[in-house]
Parts: sequence; C-alpha cells; structure tokens
Amino acid sequence: MGEGIAGWVAERLEAIQLDGNDPHQTFGQHMKSNRNITSALSLPLRVGERCVGVLNVNRINHPEVFQDHHREMLELFSEHVGAVIDRAEVMDRMGNRTRQLEADNLKLEETNRMKDVFLSTASHELKTPLTSVIAYAELLDDNEKQLDRNQRAEFLRRLRAEATRLLALIDEILDLSRIESGKLALHRVPITVNEVARAASETSRSLGRRRGIEIDEVYDTTLPALPIDEVKMRQVLVNLLVNAIKFSPENSRIAIQTARDNDHLRIEVRDKGAGIHPDDTTHIFELFGQGVHGPGASSGGLGIGLHLVKRITELHGGHVGVNSTPGEGSAFWVRLPLALAETGDAGDDEGPIDRAA
Repeated sequence: MGEGIAGWVAERLEAIQLDGNDPHQTFGQHMKSNRNITSALSLPLRVGERCVGVLNVNRINHPEVFQDHHREMLELFSEHVGAVIDRAEVMDRMGNRTRQLEADNLKLEETNRMKDVFLSTASHELKTPLTSVIAYAELLDDNEKQLDRNQRAEFLRRLRAEATRLLALIDEILDLSRIESGKLALHRVPITVNEVARAASETSRSLGRRRGIEIDEVYDTTLPALPIDEVKMRQVLVNLLVNAIKFSPENSRIAIQTARDNDHLRIEVRDKGAGIHPDDTTHIFELFGQGVHGPGASSGGLGIGLHLVKRITELHGGHVGVNSTPGEGSAFWVRLPLALAETGDAGDDEGPIDRAA
C-alpha cells in the first residue's frame, strides 16, 4: 500500500492517468520506458470504501491518449470487477470455512469414537483386577480353615498384585486428566537419568521374569544430573519397559541405554518384538492412539501409556520417538536437553557401563 502507482491508487481510492506529463512528479520513475507506454490509466477496484485491487490499463505505441469516455467506461467496469472479486472472496472464505468445519466434524467424530473405545477399554481394564481382588478376598474368607499358610500367602500375593495393577490404572487416568487440564506440576530435583533408569528397570524386572525376559542395562556415567521429576520420569521409563516386555517373545532380552546425543541426553528402550507398522508410528503417541506391534499382538492396558510418555517428556522440555522395523523389533527413545543441567553438576569420568540383568 502506498508504493508505486498501484499502491498510491489503492491507498487513496483515486484513479490516476499518466500521459507523459506527471502531475504528481512522482510516478515517472515507475513508467517502463522500454515498453513505450503513451497513456496509462490506473483505477481502484472498490467495494464500498475497501479496495480489493487495482486495474492498470496501458496504451502502447498509440497516438491517442485515453479520453473521458474511456475513463468512464473503465470506472464502470472496475466497479463491476470489484463486486465480482468481493463475491469470489466471500465464496472462497465460505468454501474454506465449510472445508474446515467438515474437517473439524470428522476430527470430532474420530475423537468421540476413540473416547467410546477408551471408555469401553477402561471399564474392562478396571473391572478385571477389581473382580480378581473380590474373588481372592472371597476365597480367603470362605476357605480360611482349608488353606494352609503357603496357599494363603499366594492368594495374598495375587491380591496385592491385582490391587497394585488397579492403582496403576487409576493413576494413569488421573495423570492424563491433570495433564490435559494443565494441572500436573513437576517436582524437579537434580538427579542423573541413570539412577532413574535403574529404578525403572528394577520395577519392571519381576514382570519380565514372569515371561522369561531379562533386561540389559547400558549406562553412560559421564552424563550430568538434570533437574527432573524423578517419579514422573521413572513412570515414563517403566511404561516403555513394560511395553517392550509385553511385545517381546518369551525367553528373550530387552535393553535400556543412556547416552549423549549432541546437545541432548538420550534414553532408549529396545525390544526384539514384531515391530510397528510405519502407518502406526505416526500416531502411536497420540491420545487413545494404540499402535499395533504386529499381527495378533494385543497390548492390553488403556492405550494412554505412550501418550503419557510423550506429554511428561514434553513437560520436561524434551521429546520422544520410535524407530521400528516390522519383524525386527522397536527402539523407543526419550531425548532431554543437556541445557537443563545445573552448572558444576557433572557425572563420573568412566565410560558406559554394560550391565546384564
């Protein structure tokens, strides 16, 4: 606006005619001498007090300049063109808005569908351990005298395991609710991710051994301590380890490793499962997104674990991802910026430690 002949016309909503003599003494520099323009007329394409464009008409190598009747005809034409452009813009905006509404409706329908699946899955997943708790409690009550000490101990162990599973499911739902509402607060303390990874491995080890799966640990001890929420970051790594255990063949091994990755710190969990189809990797971390690790794979759970992994990592300023090849396994990774490290907080001078569980 305001630049050149067209900008001047658009800004002032005034027509201008140049016939070699420049009454404004400013537009001659914009005339293209190599085109031999003998008369030029520029008119605003208006809609009320709004300019939607500028009509430039030139006479080239013509002995006669534009006359009043030419100008009147072009002014009438420009009024109609302005109205046509305005209607076209309105139709274009309406079309864009319609397409946006259609896309929003499709997204809403998909979200509602996923919520229905989530609610159905949640009710099943919550009911299963609760039913087991009630059943074991009734067995203990009804057969108190018939059960020996070892049987009672086994029932109590199963009761505790199912109650712990139920509590973990409820905690996942509560964490999801807090994250989505922006109410999840991180309690940061300086700690090395190696310590968090070791704790997560110990938490997951019993589940792995029930399936004959061992956890290999490879830690880079030169990594500095970072101010992170130890509990939430352990939850992130436990989720990744439990997933790796679920989708690995029995009597196999999985691995957790820490290392430097340029200006980031990287924690990676690898398995030798069926892998993930490329189409699933694009949405596996989305809310309610449930990636399938291969034909016949059944994940169980609420389908929000990886979404929690993503959101908790992002709250720490990091990001997550997965590298996977169907039939060859998956490597889920978490990257945290080393810039979070506190000054003077350095790790040991030793290199990576290779620990086999």
